[in-house]
Amino acid sequence: MQPIYSSIADDSAVYDLLVMFIDEMPERISRFNALLESGNEENLLRFAHQFKGSAGSYGFIELSRAAEEIVTAIKTKQPQHQIVALTKNLTKLCQSASTKPKN
Repeated sequence: MQPIYSSIADDSAVYDLLVMFIDEMPERISRFNALLESGNEENLLRFAHQFKGSAGSYGFIELSRAAEEIVTAIKTKQPQHQIVALTKNLTKLCQSASTKPKN
């Protein structure tokens, strides 16, 4: 899978924040996986919504959209297998999040 870069990655003022956001990605992936395993859709909805906002704020629009799909699926009471597939897609995308080399 190709790396996913932030739309604000060229802004040197936020570079260190982007690195920190990406460095924390394994913990977020683990949290998504744990929430899936627990079956607690309310907590998954809350975490996906929070992630959608933070990913968007950091310029990771693709991650934000993928999180929004989870939020929508839960709110519209889509089948569990759909929510699982969307969450697994998001975690795969999260693994591709990267910073561009600092100029």
